[in-house]
Amino acid sequence: MVEARPAVQSEWIVVPQVRALSETIYGVRTHYVVAGEGEPVVLIHGGGPGASGLSGWAQTLPALATRYRVYAIDLLGAGHTDKPLIDYSFQ
Repeated sequence: MVEARPAVQSEWIVVPQVRALSETIYGVRTHYVVAGEGEPVVLIHGGGPGASGLSGWAQTLPALATRYRVYAIDLLGAGHTDKPLIDYSFQ
């Protein structure tokens, strides 16, 4: 006998809690989000307009957080991390 499946299946992954936090490191307020429990995984976003830890990893973070403690960091000058008046470079 074949079990009936719902016509629409949810693709949502439920993460108990995603927290937005910040720490001051070498005088720079650094923003990051954290979710999940387990071995740590650190996600570093790419560059470009609107780049941040959460926007760059919005789809990946919940999936990883089911097994790991995931940190998505806003790099210097991006997202909600401070933007000091310095020359920025990807080199």
